Amino acid sequence: MSAEMTANEIQPSTVPSPPAGARRRMWGWYLFDFANSILIINGGLYFPQWIVVDNQISDLWFNVAIVLGSLVLLLTAAPLGVLSDRRWGSLPLLRYTSLAMFLGGLTIAAAGLLIPDRFARVTLSLFAFAVIMYAYQLSIVFYNVLLGRVSVRSDYGRVSGVGLAWGWIGGILGILFIMPFVAGQVPFFQPAGRIQAILPSTILYGVLVLTSLFLIRDADASLPSDGSSTDFKQAFRGLIQNIRDLPHQKALWCFLLAYFLYSDAVLTIQNNSTIYMERVLRLSDDMKAVEFIIVLVTGAIGAIASGRLTRGSGLRRSLQTTIWCWAIAVLVSGLIRDATWFTVLFAILGLLNGALWNLSRVLFLQLIPVERRGEYFGIYSSYERSATMIGPLIWSAVVISLPTLGTARYQLAWLTMAPILVVSAVLLSSVRLETGNGKAA
Repeated sequence: MSAEMTANEIQPSTVPSPPAGARRRMWGWYLFDFANSILIINGGLYFPQWIVVDNQISDLWFNVAIVLGSLVLLLTAAPLGVLSDRRWGSLPLLRYTSLAMFLGGLTIAAAGLLIPDRFARVTLSLFAFAVIMYAYQLSIVFYNVLLGRVSVRSDYGRVSGVGLAWGWIGGILGILFIMPFVAGQVPFFQPAGRIQAILPSTILYGVLVLTSLFLIRDADASLPSDGSSTDFKQAFRGLIQNIRDLPHQKALWCFLLAYFLYSDAVLTIQNNSTIYMERVLRLSDDMKAVEFIIVLVTGAIGAIASGRLTRGSGLRRSLQTTIWCWAIAVLVSGLIRDATWFTVLFAILGLLNGALWNLSRVLFLQLIPVERRGEYFGIYSSYERSATMIGPLIWSAVVISLPTLGTARYQLAWLTMAPILVVSAVLLSSVRLETGNGKAA
């Protein structure tokens, strides 16, 4: 036996043990999405209806708030990602975004419960909602970066899927926790109403996200110690050049274009689903909550199940198949008005939703360089949120311009998302990921 072979052998006594605190950091990472979901999902369930139905405000203004938050994210996410790579790390920015979400939730609760003037109440609430959506999506940039620091490459799919499942489980438990507050069954939270969901959701979010940040307090990788003093302007200029170079990276470029489109369709449906259930299916708030619980349960299942698909050579093909199934389910669900069949299809959409976001995150993580994950995940979120500037406007244009169609205009708006999904699935055909055996996945 050669000396070289002997030196390269790993003896049982020298197998490295997991880094200290690795399990703590992983559970903290899971808990962060769990906490986020309590505020975001309850906000998504009750806030749109409170604005549009209870305050009798046009759907347009709710979607404009989403667009404004997306526009700011589009301009800032990627440069802040660069700065997180080179100067600050991910954790300080996670702390700031978490604080912004907490304060935004308190602002909506205060405006809804204490301001009698409708214009002032709605304006302040929509502004706070835009802040929450911006801070939430920005936090996901740095949260995604930490996936590469709380797990190893071979385990990305499983850990990512479990993290998404934790998020949706948080949404389920959050809805169940909040329902008595909305129903006026909790002392000091009367009268009953949708606005009563916001304050307890925000407080619970604050406690849990603080715990999460404590658990992942040392998850940041070491930053470059080259004396770099990159500022926002420099980061932005360097980013523009990198974006110009993206078309030369064919796989990454095609993925981002496809991601732009299917995020557009999926997030527009998600953000407007409670209004759709109200207008088209005439579901009660309790039934809407049940619909959300069902879709969150199936979403968690889809996220965990899809984690197995990321280990093989079919990662891109699995994502592509998931999007084709999304398009079919959107077409069928948009053509029916029966609540039972809609529930079945909505549950299927939840299953596909869990798979979609998990496969997307893992595929993108494997397409980008390790040392620039913050920058690239900033671009990733920018593409997602720039898509949600277009989708809501398409939805609103259909609803506003076709009043003579009655509730059918909401079905038509829902159906317009299917062609977008089809185009994105076709684009993914050009994405090739090199596997360990030299083949393209």
